[in-house]
Amino acid sequence: MNLIKLTTMNWRNFYGEHEIVFSNEENKHVTLIHGQNGTGKTTMINAIKWCLYRTTPDFDDEIKIDGIDNVEIAHWDTWNSKIENGKVVKTTPNDKDSLFKVELKFEHDGIEYRATREADQKDMRGKSIAPGKDDFTLFKKDKSNSETLIEEPQSAISRILPAELSDYFLFSGETVGKILDSSADGGNGYKNAVRDILGFTLSDVALKDLDQLLIKNTRKKNSLIQADKLTSTYGNKLISLNEDKSYINEQLVGFKEESRILDASYEAITKEIAETGHEQEKKIGAELKQKEDYKNKEIVRRIGFIKDKIDLIEEYGFTIFGAFLEKEVRPLKKAKFDGKLPNGVIDTFVTDLLEKHKCICTRDLLEKTTEYDAVEALLDTANTSVIDNRLTKAFNATAFFTGRANKFIKALEGVSNQLDKSDGLISSYTNACEDLESALKGFGNTNVATLLSNKKTLWESCNKKREDISLKTIILNRNKIEIAKIESEIQKIQTNNPELEMRRDFERVINVTKKRLIFNQVKYEKSARGQITKTVHKNMLEYSHNEFTANVDENFNVNLTVSGTNTIAAGAGKGTEMLSKLSFITALISFSKLRKNAESAWAAPGTVAPFVIDAPFSEMDEDYQKSTLKFLPEQSHQLVIFLSNGQWREHYEEVIGDYIGKRYYYKNHIKPGGNLTQSKLPINGKEYKVEVDDWDKSHFGTTIVEIK
Repeated sequence: MNLIKLTTMNWRNFYGEHEIVFSNEENKHVTLIHGQNGTGKTTMINAIKWCLYRTTPDFDDEIKIDGIDNVEIAHWDTWNSKIENGKVVKTTPNDKDSLFKVELKFEHDGIEYRATREADQKDMRGKSIAPGKDDFTLFKKDKSNSETLIEEPQSAISRILPAELSDYFLFSGETVGKILDSSADGGNGYKNAVRDILGFTLSDVALKDLDQLLIKNTRKKNSLIQADKLTSTYGNKLISLNEDKSYINEQLVGFKEESRILDASYEAITKEIAETGHEQEKKIGAELKQKEDYKNKEIVRRIGFIKDKIDLIEEYGFTIFGAFLEKEVRPLKKAKFDGKLPNGVIDTFVTDLLEKHKCICTRDLLEKTTEYDAVEALLDTANTSVIDNRLTKAFNATAFFTGRANKFIKALEGVSNQLDKSDGLISSYTNACEDLESALKGFGNTNVATLLSNKKTLWESCNKKREDISLKTIILNRNKIEIAKIESEIQKIQTNNPELEMRRDFERVINVTKKRLIFNQVKYEKSARGQITKTVHKNMLEYSHNEFTANVDENFNVNLTVSGTNTIAAGAGKGTEMLSKLSFITALISFSKLRKNAESAWAAPGTVAPFVIDAPFSEMDEDYQKSTLKFLPEQSHQLVIFLSNGQWREHYEEVIGDYIGKRYYYKNHIKPGGNLTQSKLPINGKEYKVEVDDWDKSHFGTTIVEIK
């Protein structure tokens, strides 16, 4: 998607018609709009949002009309007015000028589109307009350059750039923390949106479809098993177990939704504590929230380490057995023999095992058990070529086991050390949080004390719900194991039922397909995180004031650690955090662009859209501002920046000037008697007047001037 031109009519403080033509040149893909605070920088981002999605997220509940929350869209001067107590008071919209409209021309996949939304100010209530009162149309150009009306325009826009994804391409610097909130969506944060942008959710849809096919096939298969006399008992058990499985899955879905709601409530009350009125309380509350954020991030990292440990045990656990085996056969390797073992060696070896009642795998060998009889039977082949062949294989296996065991132990030690460090950090953060909570209670603020008490209750509820989820997951896994055992027993019975065999084959195909999809998901998501981490890390190394290492975790959260350690970078500063978040978004856009033309049978192409940002320098010092202006155009597809005049420095031209294809500034028209600040905007040695006192009906409020 590329923006071509934005046209507005009577849009907030832009009375009449105004337009911004966006640059689409390959090496001059930046459109820069300068404006004083309060003159309409955020207004234009919301114009795009309203045109495409019928929403103005930054202007909610600005004013009230007759006690009703309202968003003022058309310029206030289009309202009729009256004099009340010596002041001009708005009454009703002016029928003549109250129509407002936003038109956006853009290109997507080589096709040009024109989207238009228009309405009347008198029909506005809140963010919404009375049903049927706004008009949205979408046209596309064909090869002959003629326009064709699209019948379902909103659906078409959703396929090009869904509303929920647009937040990652169109936003103000002040809201970047909100869209990159790791606590959102039940702890998944913005992972689902990022995966959608990268095109990975196509395989999620495929997996859901395969699951539904598998459920239907399993029911039919189990009915066939139940109907067969040889397997009817097993069939009854399978039907019962699968019903249990469905019920447990439903419970898990409910538990996870409840957990998401609890987590959201916990986050809300934590923010409320951080925003208490008393200055010192506010400071401690903010510090408490910061420490809790660090603790929660470390808890997430710890869960990752535990998963790594489990994966290691699953992958290398058999090498422990191999290590014991190597110890037992080592003396035999030293024996001198030509092709055969010396007489009595195996007899003695086996007899020792039977007398000790313990196998080399540590399993008990009790008399009259299957295990005991199996080992005792080895005596029959003690001095034959069979045992010699077995021993040769054992010698070869021990060499393999020795290397794998050493690798396993080394990796396990590394993960265990990470877990120990993580436990220490969590403990430290927990203690710090308890101290800060005690300090807050010490102020004697009843409201804060109540909030802290409620927060503690919520935390306990969150943990209880997580335990419920873990318990149900264990039960579900046991259910799956029991089903697998029964399936294995059924496979041993020859039923001679062609339809049953067909169902089994279909089941195998579905499971293989699912396995491959999941493998590709893990593989490509890991690759994406690696590439995004590399870009963010590069930006942080090059531009950050501190030596921080950036890492993108499984939920696509950006974690900063002190370089050379695994310690979370506490107190990194708001400027550094803003730098890391903008780096993440540009890295995401850059990687998504690479995936745009990716040929894949399992994933959709990446979403490519312009990066439109207002006030990107929130909380940044001058060095960070200059650095941001350097990497943003380098890593963006199409970049539109609304920049405050007060944050512009002439020497910024040297880092972004070559990328600028289109440039504008806002001119503010001051009312007679208003305060004229004589502010000027310096660009390339020339000064532009950004305020004039020529207010009249033909131009008032704000106008847009192109710098050529």
